[in-house]
Amino acid sequence: MHKSLLYFFLCIFCFAKDFNIVDYFHGQFKDIYHNGSHGIIVPLNTWHNRLAYDDEHISRYNEMPWGLGYARLVQNDKEQYGLYAVVFEDSNYHMQSMFGYIHSYFLNDHKIKFSLGYTVGFVQRHEYYYVPIPLPLPVIGINLDRLSIQSAYIPGFKNFGNVAFTYISFRF
Repeated sequence: MHKSLLYFFLCIFCFAKDFNIVDYFHGQFKDIYHNGSHGIIVPLNTWHNRLAYDDEHISRYNEMPWGLGYARLVQNDKEQYGLYAVVFEDSNYHMQSMFGYIHSYFLNDHKIKFSLGYTVGFVQRHEYYYVPIPLPLPVIGINLDRLSIQSAYIPGFKNFGNVAFTYISFRF
């Protein structure tokens, strides 16, 4: 499943006519560096999809991930993008870190904005000896000025993956 998502994003970026992925991200990173706002990230919830997990697994998982993160974000009328790093307690009560790039597109033009987007980056987990693992994920969110609540969904199969990671971020 993860390989399919990765190939999907690579096809979109690499085969689009007149699109150079290196130039695109170079421009984005330059804009983040020069025009980005500092932000904090506080994990709120790691919800395990009850349709994909049995009661035994649910009963032993942590769904309240204590942690903290930093972001550098650019926001305009149509989108929000930036770089982030966050460390928190995972489902098995071990430290987990995530770092990467996030890009969300606003779906409406009101004070409260709904967004859809993606994040690409890396995750490091205890089970995998903290080796960085690629992380392409879909993201949804609700934004009010400098405050955002966003969720990334980790796809999976029975008793593995199928987790919605929800966090709040505030830009200074």
